[in-house]
Amino acid sequence: MKLVSTAAGVPTEFDGCYVVEYDPTYVHPQGYDGGILRVTANRAEAMRFETIGAALELWRKSYGNRADGEPNRPLTAWSVMLEHS
Repeated sequence: MKLVSTAAGVPTEFDGCYVVEYDPTYVHPQGYDGGILRVTANRAEAMRFETIGAALELWRKSYGNRADGEPNRPLTAWSVMLEHS
C-alpha cells in the first residue's frame, strides 16, 4: 500500500512511501496512545496483503470516534495506491 497524498493535498513526509506497519490502536511503551505508522521508500519492505479487501480493511481500520461521531480512521487521510507484486 503506497501513500500517495493527503485528501486535502497537504504534503507530508509519508507521501510516496509504502506502509510497513500501521496500527491506530497502538499504545507506545511510554504510555501515550496515538497509534503507529511506519513507512519506507523501499517497495520490497512494504506490507503484503492476501486480497484487496484485506488492504482496504487496514486502510479503514479505526479507533474510537471523532468529535462529529464518525469513526476515527487516520489512514484514510491519504489517497492510496495498491500495487500488484
